[in-house]
Amino acid sequence: MVYGMMGENRYSMPLPLHKGKKAILVSTCTTPWPFNVWFRQSRGTVRALREILKWSGFRIVSVIEKPGTKRQPDLTDKDMKRCRKAIRKLLC
Repeated sequence: MVYGMMGENRYSMPLPLHKGKKAILVSTCTTPWPFNVWFRQSRGTVRALREILKWSGFRIVSVIEKPGTKRQPDLTDKDMKRCRKAIRKLLC
């Protein structure tokens, strides 16, 4: 997938193919909080995706992380507010 996001110039430097586009990162994991942060279950994924998207030219508008989806698979009101806020940022 990365090959469709970045190109190379003649000096083997990466060229962003999606310059100026906006992105929202969404990460979920079954590991409960705070263990998802301590053991980098969701943070490591977000960090890796942030790096790839940055070099591809995307501007990351917001990051949404949802830990503990095994016990609580549904979205709470707080999660819904966070999603709405991220979409508003994306559309502005």
